Amino acid sequence: MNKTTNKFAREVRERAVRMMLDHEGDHPSRWAAVTSIAEKIGYSGHTLLEWVKKAEVNSGKRAGVPTELLGPNLVTYMPSQPSASVVWLALEAMTN
Repeated sequence: MNKTTNKFAREVRERAVRMMLDHEGDHPSRWAAVTSIAEKIGYSGHTLLEWVKKAEVNSGKRAGVPTELLGPNLVTYMPSQPSASVVWLALEAMTN
């Protein structure tokens, strides 16, 4: 598990992501929404933005490898544009 998983409960991350997505339209930009919500809940904007990106990948709204396809022994870092090796590792895990 990565440090984010250990430091913040899944329910806390999910609620923070929902709050950001629900109020994104109330702000002039995505980053403005992220920093506004992050400030209110006491997290860094970067942390919240990474959670939102991961949620979008997992829901199919953003390109990338969903978390459920990554095995517990694989790295869960999800860049905006996954490298071929990350995709290959996920596909390899699915076939074994």
